[in-house]
Amino acid sequence: MIIAFIVLAVLALVFLFIYNARMSKKTAKKKDAPESVPNNPEAAEPAAHLEPVKAAEPLPATTGRVTSEPVRRPEPVPVTTRRPQAAEQQGDRAYRDALRQFAGGTPAKEEEPPAPKPDYSTDNAYREALRSMAKNKK
Repeated sequence: MIIAFIVLAVLALVFLFIYNARMSKKTAKKKDAPESVPNNPEAAEPAAHLEPVKAAEPLPATTGRVTSEPVRRPEPVPVTTRRPQAAEQQGDRAYRDALRQFAGGTPAKEEEPPAPKPDYSTDNAYREALRSMAKNKK
């Protein structure tokens, strides 16, 4: 493990030396190379053909003391919250109920008819029929 690290460090140093040598050769070549710009008399004096810019009016001299206005901070605006209207609340409830029904969480709140009361006459007739069958078997 240590040997591999040493070999890697030596390779990195060799790479850096080679890179540095090549870069120094390139900069030396750039310094020694003559300029490839043709001789242009206007290039020596670039502003010879331009007129100096003059201000139309001189800036007024201020007499007296310059004062700054105090910093005005805006007053905080009170935050008002609005209450949802009854129609919005009903729509929200209906939406939530529909989501619950779609997800299968709770059934819809539909009015279900109450469970029918047992018919005692039918129940008594059934019991009598059972008693008669039990007597016939004995």
